Amino acid sequence: MILSELLRELRRLEMPVKTVGKDLLVKKGVLSEEYMKAIESYKAEIIAYLRNTGDTLTVFSRLLDRAVRVSWSGDDPQIVYVDFVPYQRDEIRHLKNVGRATVRNIHQLKNEFDGKIVTGKGDSHG
Repeated sequence: MILSELLRELRRLEMPVKTVGKDLLVKKGVLSEEYMKAIESYKAEIIAYLRNTGDTLTVFSRLLDRAVRVSWSGDDPQIVYVDFVPYQRDEIRHLKNVGRATVRNIHQLKNEFDGKIVTGKGDSHG
């Protein structure tokens, strides 16, 4: 199970996950052992997500042709989450310069592989 999948499922189950310092609080006995292992595996990433998402909107994305959840924190966020998939500023800047189909493909790849957009001299994307 990848992080974005786990976060979506916790939201669907209306399962509150909170941070206390460097610890996560999750109601035990409600989630399966598989979910508890996944939460433990992604503990640092879940804490980062919870700390970086003060504001959340659900919007319709014409690009993805569906409703998406967009989350961020503060007036000048360094990370924006689209359906629980993190995008850093440099990634968002890169996406402004590619076509719609490429953005859809990149989003799907980031979601599936928990990846980051990396560009450099000589690569085919910029």
